[in-house]
Amino acid sequence: EDVETTSGLTEAVDGTIGEHRIIFVNRPQPTKYCNNHISTAKYSTISFIPSFLFEQFRRYSNCFFLFIALLQQIPDVSPTGRYTTLVPLIFILSVSAIKEIVEDFRRHRADDEINHSKVEVLRDGHWLWVQWINVVVGDIVKVHNNNFFPADLIILSSSEPQAICYIETANLDGETNLKIRQALPETARFLEIKDLSLFTGTVECEQPNRHLYEFTGILKETSKQTLSLGPDQVLLRGAMLRNTNWVFGIVIYTGHETKLMKNSTSAPLKRSTVDKLTNTQILMLFFILIVLCLLSAIFNELWIKMHIPGDWYIGIDDLISVNFGYNLLTFIILYNNLIPISLQVSLEVVRFAQANFINMDTDMYHEESDTPAVARTSNLNEELGQVKYIFSDKTGTLTRNVMDFKKCSIAENIYTLAETPQETQLVKDLQSGHPASHHIREFLVLLSVCHTVIPEKSHINDEIQYHAASPDEQALVRGACGFGYIFDTRTPQHVEINALGTRERYEILNVLEFTSTRKRMSVIARVPGGQIKLYCKGADTVIYERLSPDCQEYRDITLRHLEEFATEGLRTLCCAVTDISEEAYEEWKETFYKASTSLQYRERKLEDAANLIENNLTLLGATAIEDKLQDQNTRETIARHSSDFGDQLRKPNEVALVIDGKTLKYALSCDTRREFLDLCISCNVVICCRVSPIQKAEFRFLLKLLFVHGSWNYNRMCKLILYSFYKNICLYVIELWFAIYSGWSGQILFERWTIGLYNVLFTAAPPLAMGLFDKVCSADTMLKYPALYKPSQNADLFNVRVFWVWILNALVHSVILFWLPLMALHKDIIWGSGREGGYLLLGNIVYSYVVATVCLKAGLITNAWTWLTHLAIWGSIAMWFLFLVMYSNFWPTIPLGAVMTGMDRMVYSSPVFWLGLILIPFTTLIADVSYKVYVKLLLS
Repeated sequence: EDVETTSGLTEAVDGTIGEHRIIFVNRPQPTKYCNNHISTAKYSTISFIPSFLFEQFRRYSNCFFLFIALLQQIPDVSPTGRYTTLVPLIFILSVSAIKEIVEDFRRHRADDEINHSKVEVLRDGHWLWVQWINVVVGDIVKVHNNNFFPADLIILSSSEPQAICYIETANLDGETNLKIRQALPETARFLEIKDLSLFTGTVECEQPNRHLYEFTGILKETSKQTLSLGPDQVLLRGAMLRNTNWVFGIVIYTGHETKLMKNSTSAPLKRSTVDKLTNTQILMLFFILIVLCLLSAIFNELWIKMHIPGDWYIGIDDLISVNFGYNLLTFIILYNNLIPISLQVSLEVVRFAQANFINMDTDMYHEESDTPAVARTSNLNEELGQVKYIFSDKTGTLTRNVMDFKKCSIAENIYTLAETPQETQLVKDLQSGHPASHHIREFLVLLSVCHTVIPEKSHINDEIQYHAASPDEQALVRGACGFGYIFDTRTPQHVEINALGTRERYEILNVLEFTSTRKRMSVIARVPGGQIKLYCKGADTVIYERLSPDCQEYRDITLRHLEEFATEGLRTLCCAVTDISEEAYEEWKETFYKASTSLQYRERKLEDAANLIENNLTLLGATAIEDKLQDQNTRETIARHSSDFGDQLRKPNEVALVIDGKTLKYALSCDTRREFLDLCISCNVVICCRVSPIQKAEFRFLLKLLFVHGSWNYNRMCKLILYSFYKNICLYVIELWFAIYSGWSGQILFERWTIGLYNVLFTAAPPLAMGLFDKVCSADTMLKYPALYKPSQNADLFNVRVFWVWILNALVHSVILFWLPLMALHKDIIWGSGREGGYLLLGNIVYSYVVATVCLKAGLITNAWTWLTHLAIWGSIAMWFLFLVMYSNFWPTIPLGAVMTGMDRMVYSSPVFWLGLILIPFTTLIADVSYKVYVKLLLS
């Protein structure tokens, strides 16, 4: 591991190692620092248009349609008019722009609310209510209970005993449990405004950086000693003060230099597997489109040369002058809609709604903390349906994170709790002069003293409530209580315990805190007899390697007990003690003080200092704590689960083999990484224990999120995408068939505005209905039969083969939808009088059949019908027939569609049309219906 990663080196604003920041408290700053204004908005009024357009045209599909819209502006090139692509593109961009504006308006509004929130600031000896935006570095602020911190602060004092406070950091790290922060004992006296006003110290600390759990600084009072500042004295912006009336703090970082904003970098663009596959197929379709355009232009040239001699009456001589390049551009415009222009906006709308469905699911609401499920990004909704591997920290996901002290091992014996301390075998052995009574007493003192727990006595019944940074520490202290050693008082320098009725006072000289690298914590204390002792607890691997060579007693039996505890799924710790002479301590104390007040490499220096004194230990015993597994079908939820779990190389019921952190470090080396990855993939479950953060939240509702929302979303998105391509190919490939029929002339079969409105009006609703409301089975059924998750997990519903089967199906349907009507009308006999309507009449009849067929196809693939589904399908068909009536009567009142004048009467008065409206969609879909019936019978 890089030393600079965790050593506490300062990081300048630009990310480089830089000078320390010096802050003058209650005085103007000689250096101008960042103001406290924050902005999380994506756009400003000025930047919106260029930024939005840049964002949109990073998508290949939008660039392609812009290119088509520009081509259509070239005179005599576009067969579909100048605006039939531009108008739908503007409409789709407008929908996206409205969505962006609404979302960004919410961000601006939230920013304004935060920037104009008020906090009490000490100015000229008085408390003034000041807007957050006007808070500056060096200010002393007063934050009240249930309020957020306006900037990054150093706590000076609080309303609670020992100057502690409780904070909630859910906005920073997602953890809802309260954390403890404590002011230095030397500043805890600042409780009155007079004392605060006279305080003119300086804070020297690292430059702003993004490390939430690291801080290195010192506080210097005028003509007084230098005090070490660490993470326990830092109150970060974004955290909330809880269960504490008020705190006083010095502002050290403001605005975009706070750790919250340093971590609020622009989120990377996340794309799902379905998205990536879709984009690949779009590129393939684009290649096919170019090939079709080239072939069409070539065939146009060949047709003209073949028909020059005889077909003079159609003006072939005029066509000879037409450039091959012009023909190529004409066919590109003609075939461009093979790629659906509305696909992207449909995906955005559906994903936005699906994310809201997750947010509104009351089954995933955590009542205790009043927290609903929150979909932080909608781009990965369907990815929840394809989960194969889950990487997660165990706390709250596999376990409840509620710890209970179960048993302990001391001097060959295993002790458990009883109803009262006097009933426990441990207390009986302690009071009866058992040979190991000295070990037992030291063990209980260690549990009572070696921690950072804060006791709080109830005003009602004197019951003690323990506030701990971790549930493990709380469980150990409660375990000591169960054996009669009750920790009840803490002051900045002392702890007091009630040891089976005897009051004992221990002077706390130093605390060597737990870190994931050290895997242990120690307390150096002066015991009532005046001796100095070091109490240490930690993982068995780190404790055993620090035991004195003379300490061989109980080593082997304690290891066997640890193995037994681990087999039961219990979390284990080893406990040890050593005596320290006054001379050795005084010499070491100077080393520790220099390390604790160092501004560079502090963490490494503290660890080196700890290593000097945490040795020659005497083993006292081991503890076993239960962290129960979640009871909500966690095992069934996860098919293959890689996780941090447990403290020993075993797990309840021998479900999986595990690998520890030291072995993992070797396995991830360059020489063995590939083999280790292959091994992990071949396993059903991989569990890594004792890994440090560099190698590796409560969410108990994983089952429904994956099996219901994940599977539904995947099914819906797959259908939406496949159907969008299907309906476009059904209509627009007909232009290719008509090109063959019309001598590769580039003439359109359909009226130009009906081409443009096909995706926007007449077939927009069915894919949205499927994307929002379709589901294979009910939620209860999905949960009852986990096998229903496999089709989405295995990508059975959307892959290269499935995509091209749909494309082939659409091609077959387009053949039927064009050539059958053409054969029915090949003599152009429409009415009994023999009157015929020309190519445009054929186009509108075919268009009607296509709309009816693709809407019926949507119904065919729909599994769950709602009234909105009915409205989308039948309403789309009705909309086309109503539009044909209206559009045929626009001219001359509205200068649009002159060629369509009277078309409704020509189409609707034709008996052939009405007969075809029944027979042709039926003929087109008969194979699809038969296949669905076959599958249903097969499944049943």
